[in-house]
Amino acid sequence: MEPDPNVQAIIASFSALSSKQARQAVYRGILDQLVLDEWREVKSRLNPQIFQRDLVGTLPLEIVALVVEYWELVDVVLCRRV
Repeated sequence: MEPDPNVQAIIASFSALSSKQARQAVYRGILDQLVLDEWREVKSRLNPQIFQRDLVGTLPLEIVALVVEYWELVDVVLCRRV
C-alpha cells in the first residue's frame, strides 16, 4: 500500500520542528483529539518499550554491587530468574 502523501508531509513537517516545545505542542494537540480506540493503539505501542528495559544492566557494576549488598538472598534469586 502506497503511503498517503498528506501523512508523509505531516510527518516531515513534525520532523522539521526545531524545538522540543514545538514538538510537544503538536503531539499534545494530537493526543487531545484521540478517541478510545486510538488511545488503545498508542498504549499498545508504548507498553513494550516501557517494560523492556534492563535498568540494572544499564548501571555501572560498582553501583549494582552496592545495591545488591542490601538485598536479601531471596531478592537476589528472584532478580536472577527475571
